[in-house]
Amino acid sequence: MRERKHNSVQRSSASDIISAFTVPLFGAALYYSIQFLVIGAFAIFSGQNVTRYSGSISLVYGFILVLILGLAVYLTNKKHPQRIPFKKILKLDFGIGTFFALGLIGVSTLYYNFIQFVAQYVPKVSEAVEDYVEMVSMQGELSFRETILFSVATVVLIPVVEEFLFRGLIQGAYMKVVRPIPAIILSSLVFGMIHVQPIQVGYAFLCGLAIGSIYYLSGNILVAIFVHLVFNFFGSAVVSFWGDRVILMSWLEKIELMSIGIVAVSLVYYYRKKKSIVNGAQNEAES
Repeated sequence: MRERKHNSVQRSSASDIISAFTVPLFGAALYYSIQFLVIGAFAIFSGQNVTRYSGSISLVYGFILVLILGLAVYLTNKKHPQRIPFKKILKLDFGIGTFFALGLIGVSTLYYNFIQFVAQYVPKVSEAVEDYVEMVSMQGELSFRETILFSVATVVLIPVVEEFLFRGLIQGAYMKVVRPIPAIILSSLVFGMIHVQPIQVGYAFLCGLAIGSIYYLSGNILVAIFVHLVFNFFGSAVVSFWGDRVILMSWLEKIELMSIGIVAVSLVYYYRKKKSIVNGAQNEAES
């Protein structure tokens, strides 16, 4: 009987290791294949210039991915209850999540300022910055309708898609084979690389570390989605509609000095909360 139990653990461990390799690969393949299929469909029905339909494209592939990944999360939790935890978001979570997201915007701004400094001395980095600026400026050329659709996709759908995929499924797969910190780092690397554009890779990796940490510490995928939603709202949607971007950027720069502190305090709060829950469960088990 003991021999059979040991073999079962071995098989389970092998399955977890295989999942740690295959889930990121299948996730990335799904992420890109849906985008390419939607872009291809728009190219066929609307001509070669699909850039002007960026909002519609983002909305369609975002909606499709929400359905597919939502089903994947549902089936995962059906087989392994609470593998990807959903809990009620408390009022305090909304407050801390909002401040955390604003702090994360500050960290991203610091990162971008550092990259601009490096670009003065490294031609390759300078080219990457120019490419990034050109990519962002294209959003400003969209029609009002497409800007609305792009903002809805960015603020509502993309946070759900990316948190289900990168935190729920991919980070969850890594957590089964390595400790939390390496799992967060690995999933953040995948999250960064999926963005492809060099400047985006860097800040996506940093955001992945932060949101991956708050997901692990809060034990709630909805908190991660909310933080991502607020981050995208202020970092993308507001920028798209704000009349004076100079004033907006000066406001963002004001929170730079506070940003690291805000992120740190938020993580400490969730760490202490997680620690108290674990200690309470241990005390209950011992009594």
